[in-house]
Amino acid sequence: MNWKHLFAVIGLGIISTLPSAAQTYAWTDWTSATTGQSGVAAGSLQWGSSSVNVSYSGEILFANTNGGSNYWLPTAIYTSAAVPNSPLSPDGIFLQGGWGVTQRITFSQPVMNPALTILSLGRPTIECRYVFNQPFNIASQGQGYWGGTSNSLVKSGNTLIGTEGHGTIVFPGLHTSLTWTAPYQESWHGFQVGAMRAVPEPATMSALALGCIALARRKKRRA
Repeated sequence: MNWKHLFAVIGLGIISTLPSAAQTYAWTDWTSATTGQSGVAAGSLQWGSSSVNVSYSGEILFANTNGGSNYWLPTAIYTSAAVPNSPLSPDGIFLQGGWGVTQRITFSQPVMNPALTILSLGRPTIECRYVFNQPFNIASQGQGYWGGTSNSLVKSGNTLIGTEGHGTIVFPGLHTSLTWTAPYQESWHGFQVGAMRAVPEPATMSALALGCIALARRKKRRA
């Protein structure tokens, strides 16, 4: 096996450890939040014994970090073939927009296909927007906790437009952060963030490393 084949094997091994589109999502367990136009929040995503830290900076009107009303109902409007499970807890970050503040979510490690569940973006007669720095897709939407319809969320480029919009959007690929602005002010709206695990388990990485060493030694003996 030449080195090109070796690297191909390594690549295939790593790719095989990445999650498929149907893998269950982990949703952030927010553990602390400070409200205000320069708010911050911290939490984590958990997949079995693996976890990724999540931090948020930006406006926070209020946050659910330990109970509160569960706005992520009905669950069906937040699920799809791309995102098969919705948040189970009331955790979430809620804001007004219109303050000229940049919202930023940061992951301590790259995550695959991060998703935001969106709550009550805009009103039936008042349009609100989230202007993202990354491309996204609308995975699902519908009548949520505060109403809305099956087309209350609209995508225009990297902008999400809501008129009482509830649903889930997905950012394809690997990401370490998500950023956006909310240029229009409204009573309040909010989000929860989830993702698929993208970093292989330590045992998997060890197995890949041992395989690479064995292949390298085999090549050396044949040289």
